[in-house]
Amino acid sequence: MNSKKDIPASYIDKSNSKDGKSNNSLPSHEPAVMATISLHMLRVGSQHGVDIDDILQDLALSKEQLVKPGERIPLSIHLKIQSQVVSKSLLPEIGLEIGRLMPSGILNIVGYIMMTSASLGEAYKNLENYWELLGGMGDFKFIAKNVSGNMHAEISVGDFHPISKEWIECITSYCITVGRKLTGKDFFPLKVHCSYSEPGYEECYRQLFGDCVLFDQKHNKIVLSAEDADLPIIHPDPVLLNLLKLQAELERKQMSTLKELTRSVKNLILQGSKEGRTDVEDIAKKMCMSKRSLQRLLGLEGTSFSMILKQVRMERAILMLQQQDLNITQIAFQLGYSERSAFDRAFKKWTGLAPRSFRNQVISGSIAESVRLCWPECSNVAVMDNIKVG
Repeated sequence: MNSKKDIPASYIDKSNSKDGKSNNSLPSHEPAVMATISLHMLRVGSQHGVDIDDILQDLALSKEQLVKPGERIPLSIHLKIQSQVVSKSLLPEIGLEIGRLMPSGILNIVGYIMMTSASLGEAYKNLENYWELLGGMGDFKFIAKNVSGNMHAEISVGDFHPISKEWIECITSYCITVGRKLTGKDFFPLKVHCSYSEPGYEECYRQLFGDCVLFDQKHNKIVLSAEDADLPIIHPDPVLLNLLKLQAELERKQMSTLKELTRSVKNLILQGSKEGRTDVEDIAKKMCMSKRSLQRLLGLEGTSFSMILKQVRMERAILMLQQQDLNITQIAFQLGYSERSAFDRAFKKWTGLAPRSFRNQVISGSIAESVRLCWPECSNVAVMDNIKVG
């Protein structure tokens, strides 16, 4: 008999929970934040008097949940983590510190897109383009402006959630410090506008931004010179950038359609692939429903079994092509293709590269580590590599 653990949470009555703990599963209507961001906040807070274990226990979370590759948590839970870190920290400028110590890798694929961009301005524009992947974190805009004949770039951090000051501090601090790391240049903004009053640690602002900070402004924004916006990134990689953007577009599409049933089907396909049982009938049986019902419910979530299977195959293909002991024909058969040529066509359609070309680029150099990190589903250690502070 099939266990209820195979059925999406939304199909199970949880009204009589025995343990009394809060349910941190993701409601379909609530934005989900990258767990690495929440974990980074906790780790920085722990350096300044915050007891991580107390917060996790209070929210019925575990460290294991936060380090799972590709994990997301509901925005409401993330905000509670942020609120407790801010209130319990011994450091008044904790928001600035969280941003200052945030590596690009904490933002997962969005961070790696920034790292492989051509210029600082392009990196900021890519952050804007894929900002929604961070998960319900307000607005972010990068705009090039011509003011009185002088070009400058404006980063606008818009309206945020209730504990906005610390998050605005975090993003403002992150934008400048990560820009310096990506370019190797110690540039300073022309202006920094903050919508809140002076917080009492103005010297910290001066150290980060110089003498250009104005408080009690209408909007939150950073103004850069055109020269600084054009600074080249130290390690641009146009080929990898295109691959990363491809995956980011897939993730963006998933965020608008991926519900609990879809997630469960994807997980069951991954489990079944080890047994060679990934057809829709097998998965429907494990879900305790008919094939027709499964297809109908997936349709209501804006997807289909074939679309989910295709996504799983792509992720497994990317992982397996990095294992040099597997030849490409073996990989094609293990993924369920009857012919190598069919796999070649499918993979090229997904990534723009033939499997052999993709493997050669992985073997040849820097793309290897970056590809491993940009598809967290393809590695059990990806997120662990990314959560180091500093």
